[in-house]
Amino acid sequence: MLEMKDGGEYPELHLSEAGHPVYPLQKHGAQLEELLDLLHAYGHDLPSLVYDA
Repeated sequence: MLEMKDGGEYPELHLSEAGHPVYPLQKHGAQLEELLDLLHAYGHDLPSLVYDA
């Protein structure tokens, strides 16, 4: 679930499904902004897709 923040900040990501591939990253303290930076390093511009939607 994404919880939107004010001021154009990245939303908070809270996964409750333990089988989700991103769940272990979140469990070990990864924040959504860090995950998006990782995707961006590999050429994915997911934040633009999310905010344009």
